[in-house]
Amino acid sequence: MSKLVLDEASTAAKRLEGTSRQDGVRRIAARKTGGSKKWLINSQIVLTMLSCLLGGTLIYGWAAYEPLLKADDFYSSLCSNSTDGRAALNECPPQQTALTLVFTVAAVAFTTTLLPCGVLADRLGPSTSGLISGLCLACGISSPIIKEDALLLPGFVLIGAGIAFSYATALKSVFLVRSTQRTFMLAAINSLFDSSALVPLVMNVLQRVGLATTGSLFAAHSVLVAVIFSLLSVGWMALLGGCRSDIADAREIGESQGESLKDPRWSLSLREILRERDYRWLACFTAIHIFRLNLYFGSVTQTLESLGDDDNFYALVFAASQPPLQILLSWPVSMIVVRLGHRRALVLIVACCAVHGGLALVPALLLQPVTFLSVAIYRVLFYLVVPDLLAQTWGPHHSSTLVGMLFLFGGILCTAIYPLATLTNTAFGGDWTAANAATLGIALGGSLCALRVLHRDV
Repeated sequence: MSKLVLDEASTAAKRLEGTSRQDGVRRIAARKTGGSKKWLINSQIVLTMLSCLLGGTLIYGWAAYEPLLKADDFYSSLCSNSTDGRAALNECPPQQTALTLVFTVAAVAFTTTLLPCGVLADRLGPSTSGLISGLCLACGISSPIIKEDALLLPGFVLIGAGIAFSYATALKSVFLVRSTQRTFMLAAINSLFDSSALVPLVMNVLQRVGLATTGSLFAAHSVLVAVIFSLLSVGWMALLGGCRSDIADAREIGESQGESLKDPRWSLSLREILRERDYRWLACFTAIHIFRLNLYFGSVTQTLESLGDDDNFYALVFAASQPPLQILLSWPVSMIVVRLGHRRALVLIVACCAVHGGLALVPALLLQPVTFLSVAIYRVLFYLVVPDLLAQTWGPHHSSTLVGMLFLFGGILCTAIYPLATLTNTAFGGDWTAANAATLGIALGGSLCALRVLHRDV
């Protein structure tokens, strides 16, 4: 009897030992899998940051991009005083109008396609949207290599669509970090999109010192974009196990759904949100300030030239100053927003718009660095407050679509930039003072009307 008990005890001990070994093997395997997945997530975050740095070069670096196109004599045939097809530097309003049209169409392509690009990124997954983004950007950036005026505009339309796909794909990476770190991840994405202005600035410097031709610079930029976005797409496929879109962890989704019950507006359908008066007025407010920012970015080079910046020195200073200013201002501005709340932050946006608009109207070239600082503060504040207000008011369920809708309204309003440029170049000799003063007055009036409605519920 005692021998039987000893045998059973020995068998149980062996089973327990075997189970412990299996558990140990599972823990080691899980640790290895978790470590490899963590490494893959970190690599994907780095690739996302690089894609942001390369993805928004056109919009935010136009002040340095435009002289490269002028150096290659794009639209110089429109100049009546040209010699052998070459336009005299800064003395050809038709060429300037044509280049402004290129910027305007690209900016409108970005803002208007952000909504469908966001929907496609949600449906197809970030691996597919990242690949499409890289294809559009690579083809668009390489279009100036051919040096055909007719191909420049469609090429920059591809760049605008590629930026939209790039931004929609980058937003997916927010769910790769913990919920407490997502705000900082979003701030990093916006800062690096702003910092993309450094890319055309470096290209401009290399071209000026004679180290590279504009064609070789565009080719190198195109190849670099194709490589980074291809790696980004492959990384998403490896991380998600294919072309999937379910990025967020199931436990975190459950927690966010539980939290959403605290605010009944988070459970509204997309149609119900679009019908809300608060969202419509927020869309008007957002469109006004998207227009004001794009108008300044699109006309700053010509404005500086009219003030005496013949060698584009101040234009390059503007392009070089914006990225570090955006990065340095992101943290203090976000802290200010937390302290003030959305109600006062919206008022602060309008105040920054007024200050920047007033400084831009002063015809003093030496004062323009102060204007550069004011537009950096204005832009950082605007792009931090609006997405955060959307998320906190209507929750995470339709946030990407709602952001896309706001950019769509802003893109539609930005179509007015080209007629303004045409009027300015033909009737006012390239002087943007009248256009800036008129649009500033309209923007401040429309913003104050929107704030009266938004302040009741914000």
